[in-house]
Amino acid sequence: MLGDSTPSNSTCNHAEEIRKLKAEYKSTVEELHSSNSKLESSVAEKQAKIKLLQFQLKSTKADLTESLQKKDLLIKSLRSDLESKSDQLAYLMSKIHTRS
Repeated sequence: MLGDSTPSNSTCNHAEEIRKLKAEYKSTVEELHSSNSKLESSVAEKQAKIKLLQFQLKSTKADLTESLQKKDLLIKSLRSDLESKSDQLAYLMSKIHTRS
């Protein structure tokens, strides 16, 4: 038996087990690689969406800031007009009271 050139059954069984384990390992690695590729694609897609939303937010913020500044100027102008008219009304009311 020591001089036999044919492998024993236990050696054949180990070789078969190793082949099966290699096949399972290869299959698992391929699945993980596929899953990883899908995740990378999903992350890249979401990063692109985030960049788009950040740009839209920045643009909207600039538009709203500009609009708010215009409305603030309008309010100041209207307040000035109101104070002027209030002063005129007070003056006219004092004229009416002095004539009476």
